[in-house]
Amino acid sequence: MSARALLPALALLCGCPTGRTSAPAPQAPRSPTAREVRVESTPAGALAAAPGSPPCTTPCSLWLEPGRHRVAVRKTGHLPFELEVEVGPDGAPQVSAALVSSH
Repeated sequence: MSARALLPALALLCGCPTGRTSAPAPQAPRSPTAREVRVESTPAGALAAAPGSPPCTTPCSLWLEPGRHRVAVRKTGHLPFELEVEVGPDGAPQVSAALVSSH
């Protein structure tokens, strides 16, 4: 196999951009009881994640079932941010993460 044929596979493994665009991965259907949790960060473009919801890039929304959840926000070059939120049956809090540079 040529090096040119291996480039897309290597880029996928390392998370490197390939210059190609592709359709977004299909998302699993959301539960009817899940509630939207808006996540923002300064600076924007951080990865937000919580168990039970696909990760997203801020500003974005996580969809979580009612109950307690730990929301994590990460961005390269910044200290990690985590916050426990309580998602109620009628709504959810907004998460605003002020990320601190790790340099």
